[in-house]
Amino acid sequence: MSRGRGSWPLLLALVVAFVLAFWWQRSRSTFLRIERQRPAASDIATATGLPLADVFALRDLVGATAPRESWLRAAERYADARRRGSPAEPIRAVTRDDLQARRFELLRERFAARH
Repeated sequence: MSRGRGSWPLLLALVVAFVLAFWWQRSRSTFLRIERQRPAASDIATATGLPLADVFALRDLVGATAPRESWLRAAERYADARRRGSPAEPIRAVTRDDLQARRFELLRERFAARH
């Protein structure tokens, strides 16, 4: 009577494939890339008086790989608009359309929930 190897090689291959796919997907995450820039975000938050979650969300707007100066300029524009007035005005100071404004709001909430 011959015994087969069973299904464990296939299951092991599937687990390895899942772990590799999971690792690859996390390595592409701009959200996690932005979170790794916490020291720079803290400096900008201190300089502008903004909450850290707002600074992280602004980083997404200017681009996770954009120069720090672009990020700082956006944070300064946003902080100035916040000091001036209405709740919608600060977001309009740094976004181009309603979709970007909504993304900013959602990311700000997500970063705030994590920090």
